[in-house]
Amino acid sequence: MVCTEHLSQSDLILVENLDQDYLLFEQAATLHKAGFAARVLIPVQISHESERANAVSIGTAELMARVAQMQTPEIMPIRAPEPVSLNVAYGIRDFLIKEHLSSVIIVTSGFRSKRSSLIYQAVLPPGITVSCIAVFVGAAPENWSQTWHGIEEVTEQFLKLQFYRFYVLLKPVSLKAGTDPDSVYWGIRKRRGSRQSGSAAVVPPSQIDLDNFLFVRASSVSLWGHVS
Repeated sequence: MVCTEHLSQSDLILVENLDQDYLLFEQAATLHKAGFAARVLIPVQISHESERANAVSIGTAELMARVAQMQTPEIMPIRAPEPVSLNVAYGIRDFLIKEHLSSVIIVTSGFRSKRSSLIYQAVLPPGITVSCIAVFVGAAPENWSQTWHGIEEVTEQFLKLQFYRFYVLLKPVSLKAGTDPDSVYWGIRKRRGSRQSGSAAVVPPSQIDLDNFLFVRASSVSLWGHVS
């Protein structure tokens, strides 16, 4: 369930911020300062339901990036239907293509890292290479069986890995014309200016080619009520 780490010089560091774990930000900041990539991208899942809640999610990501002393992170608000991890990956794919980036380091939680690696290897086109860094928050490979929380986490991630491997990644379908494009909307907020202002500029999202955008319709099959 843990990806094989292979760290190399890349164009982008991706913080897989689906669970908003601070240690991912800290690891990404360390890699950025070490010169492994010039850019850091942080996707933030948002919804149609509450603009205030969305502002909190974005603000939380910006705060964690600031505490981790991450320089010039790019915040990517994204609305992704279930399965969330897969559809976020498609958004990242289109961003990489649009920005002409050919390599990415994914910083993700330890026991979901193998699933993340499989998803991005399946989604990204030839020519874009993927490296993976697993960050363990709480349970680790050497001690997960010693607590109920560790057992629960490993069991959940193992089942999700199999669900993605044998169902989600095997059943891609085309996004039909007329699908609400706002459901796969994303924009980019890049930190600019001084730390004193703390402002973030919004770069308008690119147009999405719905005919070529693929995702998996798995909303009718949910093992936990919310597939991420």
